[in-house]
Amino acid sequence: MLSTSILPGLSLFEWLIVILWELIPSKAKKLAILGTKGAGKSTLFFKLGGYRVKPAESTKAKEIEEFKMKKPNGDTITIAATKDFGGEDFYVRQYQEVIEKGTFIYFLINAKDDLYNKKGELNDRPIEITSRLRKINQVVKNKGIKGNDVGVNIIVTHLDEIAKSFGKTKEDVALDLKMVFKKQYDIINILIGNLNEDNFINEIKNRITG
Repeated sequence: MLSTSILPGLSLFEWLIVILWELIPSKAKKLAILGTKGAGKSTLFFKLGGYRVKPAESTKAKEIEEFKMKKPNGDTITIAATKDFGGEDFYVRQYQEVIEKGTFIYFLINAKDDLYNKKGELNDRPIEITSRLRKINQVVKNKGIKGNDVGVNIIVTHLDEIAKSFGKTKEDVALDLKMVFKKQYDIINILIGNLNEDNFINEIKNRITG
């Protein structure tokens, strides 16, 4: 005879319904937001609905519970529970905790700190970014995930700060960055913008939902 002591107050039928419900595969979208320090990972989680209140800057990893993300068309989708890692090197080794088959990965890069020096010169081969992208590829390979079973998208943030600091137009900065990623990584479809702009966030959401 089955015992209902685990869930006191429920009938045997209700207890069985709970157990069966937990066995149903989740249809929640798997999302991983990774990247460099200060690129806006926690801010993006907040914009998508992962945080109810915008989190203070922190280097600690935070648990993100399953949440509803509102799509630009007004519909909602469920985002599976995940983690919000800091941008320090320590967290790179933990990438495997949030990458699995079916995961949609956003890798965020702080353009001002990661891609340009203080003279406004573009670094066309940033070592930190290269090593972290290789780590993601390594995790995917080690887990036996096929290339079409995981999506990796690049987001370059702080576009406005670059344009303002070095007297360039946003269009010129974006063009320079696209050329670098095409030349060095053979990546042509990157998102470049500011996380405080609703249109940019909507573009990010659209890619997640496919």
